[in-house]
Amino acid sequence: MSLKAELEIWSQALEAYDAADLAQSLEVFATIAESSKVYFNIGVIHATLGQHKQAVQAFKNATELDRFFAAAYFQRGVSLFLIGEWDRARIQFEMSLTNMRGNDKM
Repeated sequence: MSLKAELEIWSQALEAYDAADLAQSLEVFATIAESSKVYFNIGVIHATLGQHKQAVQAFKNATELDRFFAAAYFQRGVSLFLIGEWDRARIQFEMSLTNMRGNDKM
């Protein structure tokens, strides 16, 4: 898929998200090539829907593709915390802090 086509699809996914059509946004994001940013957005949508187990997996996919993605570690920690997995959440928060590499403006 060309970069232009991917950006157009990305825009469609964001438009669906802005229109509060989260199911459509998820469906559209799923058609884009795998990338840490796509997985992060999918995780945010699942978290917004209260689907924290799916969010955890999406954020994990994001950090597997970009091991320095501090925001994805943080959001994974939030979802883990919300499903009561506090020890795993703490580890994710620590990974987020480590990967901020001294940048405290997230």
